[in-house]
Amino acid sequence: MAGIYKRLSALIEYGVGTSIAALLWLNYAWRYTLRKGFCTDSTEFGEYAIRYGGVGLLIGLVVTMLWFRSKWYNASKYFLQVMLRYGLAYFFISYALTLLLDVRYPESYASLEYKIADLSSGELVWAFFSYTYGYQSFIGWMQLVGACLLFFRSATPLGMIILGGINLNLLSLGISYRLCHVPEVSIYLVSMLYLFSPYLKNFLNTTLLNRSTKAISFPLFSRFSHGYRASNILKIALVIGIMIYFFNQTTRYNRYYLSNSESPIVGVWKVDSVRYAASGSDDSKLALSQFENIYLDRKRFGSVKAGDSLSTFEYMVDTTFQQLEFWNFHEFRSLDLKGKYSFSGPDTLIYIGNNQKDSIEMKLVLDKSYPKLR
Repeated sequence: MAGIYKRLSALIEYGVGTSIAALLWLNYAWRYTLRKGFCTDSTEFGEYAIRYGGVGLLIGLVVTMLWFRSKWYNASKYFLQVMLRYGLAYFFISYALTLLLDVRYPESYASLEYKIADLSSGELVWAFFSYTYGYQSFIGWMQLVGACLLFFRSATPLGMIILGGINLNLLSLGISYRLCHVPEVSIYLVSMLYLFSPYLKNFLNTTLLNRSTKAISFPLFSRFSHGYRASNILKIALVIGIMIYFFNQTTRYNRYYLSNSESPIVGVWKVDSVRYAASGSDDSKLALSQFENIYLDRKRFGSVKAGDSLSTFEYMVDTTFQQLEFWNFHEFRSLDLKGKYSFSGPDTLIYIGNNQKDSIEMKLVLDKSYPKLR
């Protein structure tokens, strides 16, 4: 009877582990090929969970039945845990660096125009996270520390406790504000629970029962052996390599996305006057006549207020030749502005350029009532 129970427990443990691993790596495949995670409706997620999670479960059951009494079983179970640990660490390092390099939740002048009642739940959470860099930095450093700890088996429990607390917070936010990342965060949390299961008894003995703990043995290298030391050196090199890779990737993205960060015209500008050629198209005249405020953020995108709506656009500044271009307006598709800017005073900007072939001139006045964003 004891043998049947032991085999059944092994079937469940290994089967669940391979199923979780299949979902985790499927999520990464989506993220890096289709550029999205499980940010989708619950029906689609359920379909993929059943399909790929079921395949992983089947593989786990077959491996357990074939290898349960062989020397390969413990080694394969350990490699499954390693694959989950490294997969989680890889993702959280990349996520942490986007927070620390201030790319994940960039602030925007246009967001200051919205009333709370007009914001969706996702936009409200975005505004909260982007308001201050300090909170982002704290979460980023905690994720980075927790992810690095996952590379080392003796430090894995502490890493999972750190990351588990952060992900519980993300899950509660997702459920409370109806965000689309709930399935993805759930996969990470289930992966952590599975990885933490071998340490659960020791954790309860230490925190609740006041009992002694039992040493947990691992296959491959014994602790403090030459192989153990060599593997730790390789892990440190791997951690550094992953961080350098994502740092360079995020920095390149930052250079493009925040290409106007050093621009002297960043801020909110009131449109004081607009003049255009008499022969200009009616569509362009109508669009420009509606402009009230122009919001120029540090990033590559800005917004224009026209009546009760905000229309986004892309813009680029060349401070050497004082050239300024606006294009890709969300609503005003007839506009594609190219020209030069100059300052007639510390808070007054004169823009002279062309829209298509029509000449225009705008006088913009800086609105100092808006706070200076970081």
